[in-house]
Formats: sequence, structure tokens, C-alpha cells
Amino acid sequence: MAGMTPSEFLEGFAQEDYWEWEQSKGSLRAAFHAAISASHLADHYYRFHARMNPHKVASFPTFNHFLEHLKTACPPFKVIRDMANAYKHLYTKASCDVASGGSVHRVTASGEIFDTEWSDETGSRIVIRHRDGQLTDFGPAITQVNEMWWQLTMEE
Repeated sequence: MAGMTPSEFLEGFAQEDYWEWEQSKGSLRAAFHAAISASHLADHYYRFHARMNPHKVASFPTFNHFLEHLKTACPPFKVIRDMANAYKHLYTKASCDVASGGSVHRVTASGEIFDTEWSDETGSRIVIRHRDGQLTDFGPAITQVNEMWWQLTMEE
């Protein structure tokens, strides 16, 4: 038995989490879930194909080589991966540090950052602030990563 294919993982987890985030773009919980499943799809994709279709990942001697390829092919993947890895550090605030990237915040349309509010505000969105001060809007980043996964899994 082959187990769940990467396209089934995409449809059953990553896409569902993405759609949930689209319905509530100011929700940190929905954003983190979308980031986690999009990030974990890299693990699933590489390990599934290493077992079932080794030719698909033969040009990547290790999983880390595959991750570097994804980060080069789709630069927002690094931001999403960093955000997913920061999930365990999120406690009761609406922001958290991203170990290798910066911090994650929920921001209103006026630019106000919410550090302790969990309720959705009209017009709020998720923003990643990098250590160098640069901002990345979560929406376009997760959308590009989601599109990357659709393209990769369509090749199966």
C-alpha cells in the first residue's frame, strides 16, 4: 500500500487549511494551520516519492537539498516554513517570534498591530516582520506556496 499521495495530502490538508484561512484572513490560528500544512507537504512529498517514485527526487540527495530547491524556486516558501516552525512558540499572544525570520502579527487595515487580541477584526491580516525590518504579507506568500504545490503535484 502506497499511503496518502502528495496530491491527496494537498487536497485533504493544505488546501482545506488554505480555504479556511481565506474565509478568515485575520485569524492567526487559520494562518498558522495553513502554514503548517503547506510546510509539512514538503516532508510528505519528498518522503513519499523517495519510496514510491525515486526518480522524482533523485536530483536531491537529501531532504535539506529539496528544501533549498523549494526556497529557491518559490522564495515565499522559506517564510511559510519559518512561520510553521514557529508555531510551537505561540502561547497566548497574537504575535510570536519566528526563529529564523522575525515575528508574526495580526494587523488591522490602519496598521495597528494586535499583540494580545485573538478576535478577528474587520480588515485585519497576518504580517511577518523579518529581523531586518522588512514586512511580508502572509496572504500573497501562502498563495504562492499553495500554487507551487498544485503545480508540483499535478506532475504526479
